[in-house]
Amino acid sequence: MITNHQRLQARLARAFHWDEKMPLPSSINDLSTTAGSNSPAGSESPSLIDDYLRTYASYIAQLRDGAQSNAFNFATAGGSANAITATYSPAITTLSDSTVLLAKAAAVNTGAATFSPNGLTAKPIVDLWHGALQGGEIVANGEICLQYNSSVGGGSWILIYSSGIPQQAPAIVGSSLNIRMNIAAASASGTLTADEVVVKSALGSYARTISNFNKTINLATTGAGGMDTGTAPVSGFVALYAIYNPGTATAALLATNATSAAAPAVYGGANMPSGYTLSALLTVYPTNASSQFIVGAVEGAKVIFGPVITATQGSNNGSYTAQSLSAVVPKNARKVGGYVIHSASSSGSVVSSFLASASSGVGEKVLGGGSVTTNSGYNQAFEDLTIITAQTIYFKNSSSIAGQSFTPFISSYYI
Repeated sequence: MITNHQRLQARLARAFHWDEKMPLPSSINDLSTTAGSNSPAGSESPSLIDDYLRTYASYIAQLRDGAQSNAFNFATAGGSANAITATYSPAITTLSDSTVLLAKAAAVNTGAATFSPNGLTAKPIVDLWHGALQGGEIVANGEICLQYNSSVGGGSWILIYSSGIPQQAPAIVGSSLNIRMNIAAASASGTLTADEVVVKSALGSYARTISNFNKTINLATTGAGGMDTGTAPVSGFVALYAIYNPGTATAALLATNATSAAAPAVYGGANMPSGYTLSALLTVYPTNASSQFIVGAVEGAKVIFGPVITATQGSNNGSYTAQSLSAVVPKNARKVGGYVIHSASSSGSVVSSFLASASSGVGEKVLGGGSVTTNSGYNQAFEDLTIITAQTIYFKNSSSIAGQSFTPFISSYYI
């Protein structure tokens, strides 16, 4: 018959992989039934009983120390950056939804990663939203906590915690505080600053906040701090991205041609510099005929510059007509501002002119009216005219004064 202390001995031996055998008496008896005597009442000698109790106490101490130090479920990770391994003692032989393991990471992950404890089949590591890792969620020498979940992706390790990474922000990519860039003279270079910038590896992924962003861009170079590939466009637009390398905790600016298509919120090109996995669109800025930044400035989402004429409209344009802004604002532009010059070659009353976001008159702005004398006119400013169709606004007037013209100028846009 197996006694309780035999069962305990066997369990401890299996748990700790003890090779030595605990000296196990056939029975434990009172050491003496006579006062002042060390002779056992039974058949066991005092030395065997003493050995048993000492060894038993040692095993209990090891159990206590292991529990206090978390040695049973902690290990220093091995493997590679994206294929993490760890050896635990006692060995992990099976996985269940209650399996929680700790490890000290050896390297930063650069993308999707897997975890294999004690040689078990590698399973993917996913974030708290059960999405694949994108890169930078684990850092070298950081502590990670992984819990197995058999219901996620056929079996995955949930990254419950990871120390040492920059702040993970439940924020919108591209969110920023106090973005500024001032181009006082046409140049291939510019410096963009921001108190904070939120970057992501993809829409819907976890976010990071970069503080005290202060980086220079040179359109005449390629790579981090320059164009992603090729040369800057001639009289076009460049999108400026904040990019981040989680492995080196390095941030930079990256420019890409945004003349023919709207730039996405997260860099989507094939030329991201090596190691940079997170990004955010900060602004889209015009270039001149020399592929340089034009004179102007960026203030938050607003880009300002010297007024640029669009196309002059004649009189009696009583219905809305599309006005292309493709040479003035990028496809990312959401709103525009500027002014309209009203002029005439004869005197009379000028009936109000109008700008709108669509031919239906949605978002209509009335630019006022008044009287003019021969060869004179007046100006009317407007702001925040919403763009519905990319690079297009709509204009109309209903005056019949001879030689009348209406000329819109654009001097700002918002992305």
